[in-house]
Amino acid sequence: MKRLPKLADVAPLPKLVVEVWDRIQVADTDLSGMIYFDRYYRRAEAGYGELVRASGASFRDMMSERFVTPAVSSRCDYFCPVTLDDRVRQIAFLSHIGTSSQSSDHHFLLETGVQVATVRVTRAVMDAETRRSVPIETVLRDAPDSHLARFLGAARDR
Repeated sequence: MKRLPKLADVAPLPKLVVEVWDRIQVADTDLSGMIYFDRYYRRAEAGYGELVRASGASFRDMMSERFVTPAVSSRCDYFCPVTLDDRVRQIAFLSHIGTSSQSSDHHFLLETGVQVATVRVTRAVMDAETRRSVPIETVLRDAPDSHLARFLGAARDR
């Protein structure tokens, strides 16, 4: 299985990148005081929403349009423990735009710059009504004014 890249291995960064800061709260930790694994996925979803907004698209509107992007695969790799009160910076970007799917990478770093985790989420592009996979080119051709087309177009213009 291929290991996800650390941020230092991603050069140059794409044009559409967001940075989100967060502090680890008690509710984020398990009984050992370290961050609970599902919190990285929650933060990655927040980062994805910020990516959509940074492209000029509306996340809410995008979710109610003809084409939807459900998550179909995800992975999280941990490099270093994170504990209560640590400040964590997330750097998020679309790492891959395929034929009918897209992947976002979410790199989590401590204030010191030490990378603590990486999440990759792959989302299929589907027709909301039929629930069938749709080529991204179809979205760009048939719904060029949609929020999804705006988002994918901004990410492609790297």
